[in-house]
Amino acid sequence: MNTTKKSRILVVDDTPKNIQLLGTILRREGYQLNMAQNGLQALAVVEDTIPDLILLDVMMPELDGFETCNMLKADDRTKNIPVIFLTAKVEIDDIAEGFKLGAVDYILKPFNQVELLARVKNHLELKHARERVEWQNQDLQANLKMREDLSNMIVHDIRTPLTVILGMTAISKIEVDNPDLHDYIMKIEKNVHRVNAFLNDMLMLAKMKGQTVLLDRINNDIFGLIQETYENFTELAEARGVKLEFNKATESFETLSLDTNLFSRVMDNLISNALKYAPRDSTVSIQVENLGDVDMGQQRHHKACIKIIDEGPGIPEEDRERIFNLFESGNKMDKSNMSFGLGLTFCKMVIEAHGGLIFASAKHPQGTIITIVI
Repeated sequence: MNTTKKSRILVVDDTPKNIQLLGTILRREGYQLNMAQNGLQALAVVEDTIPDLILLDVMMPELDGFETCNMLKADDRTKNIPVIFLTAKVEIDDIAEGFKLGAVDYILKPFNQVELLARVKNHLELKHARERVEWQNQDLQANLKMREDLSNMIVHDIRTPLTVILGMTAISKIEVDNPDLHDYIMKIEKNVHRVNAFLNDMLMLAKMKGQTVLLDRINNDIFGLIQETYENFTELAEARGVKLEFNKATESFETLSLDTNLFSRVMDNLISNALKYAPRDSTVSIQVENLGDVDMGQQRHHKACIKIIDEGPGIPEEDRERIFNLFESGNKMDKSNMSFGLGLTFCKMVIEAHGGLIFASAKHPQGTIITIVI
């Protein structure tokens, strides 16, 4: 990319000869120029025209280069403009002060034309490269948002008729006495649930950026979120002959900064899995414990411990880590007819994106405990 044709440079120096010399050298290379003879003039220039780079003299009356640079870096409009100091001083302390204020380089007077042009060219190329990355990132974010919105729309439109089908199958199971027809209805219902699980996976994938999850955090009442999920599953638990319990701590609990939709999806997945493998007349328990403030480096974060406990067949010890890996829940688990699809992988990604932990352990004498610390 040729940066010389369109790049604009602001030259700030209180010596007219220096301005004239710099102007001659830079114009010859095709740069567009603005000139200022002191810091106050420079600040006035950037109010109207934002340059791509600033060559800034250190020693100037009224407002010196250090003060001018400090003011430029304090303004959101100009803080990302690369500043190269022009100085006749070579003291280490002055050079260090310039870098501390946000300058990217310095050039000693009297100017060496080759060095001047090389440093200007390098820093302009770096600036334009950063801008390209930023533009690409903005495009990526927009595409990810569009993908997520489109997935949500498609899932919503498909789920509506699925809900009707499930309602009709539920009525048909009651009304139909023919065993063969009853089996067909059960197969329809089973496959509708499979399609629904596929739609859930679509939503999960839409929230992914590579192998990370994009979060939209707000302060949440974690008890309220889990209570809502619990209530959504009470009828399903009753239909399967499973007792679903929610044991919440009695002490007060501070709000947690969570992505509401994603955390709710995690709870949906974990409770759904627990009910799926829980035998009839067993219990699935949801427990929440307040861990209080926990030291996390230089900060303290409020933490909660959530456990989903079932009395199902359990997960072999060698598979307890593997079940959270993408497309790895298969072979050994399939022998016991257990499959978690993308669900547990997504749960792990969401919890870890929140800075938390999720792991599986055994419940004795039988069952599984999924623990979240978040």
